[in-house]
Amino acid sequence: MSTLPSCTTKNSILDADLIRQAKEGALIKLVVVSLSGEKGTYVVAYLRNEPQRPIYLATRRNRKEPKVFVDQTRLINNLANDFAGIPVQILLPHETPPAQQI
Repeated sequence: MSTLPSCTTKNSILDADLIRQAKEGALIKLVVVSLSGEKGTYVVAYLRNEPQRPIYLATRRNRKEPKVFVDQTRLINNLANDFAGIPVQILLPHETPPAQQI
């Protein structure tokens, strides 16, 4: 995977929307990215309609930064419960993508 673009409101998605995409068969792959020099990981999704475009899992509070999972058990449980059957790739370590500049 090449360098990831900045996280923006146009290339981020909320949990509920990503789960819906998975149930509809639109989610083709998840990439779990470990942060370099920090504790935590974030998730990048790839959808069937744009398979080369990374979509960051973000929080409702801030759609311009990826949601960071510090608790790996919680992340694994979320992946197992909500995205069973979806291929997962793990990247170790990786830089945090820059936030969108206003």
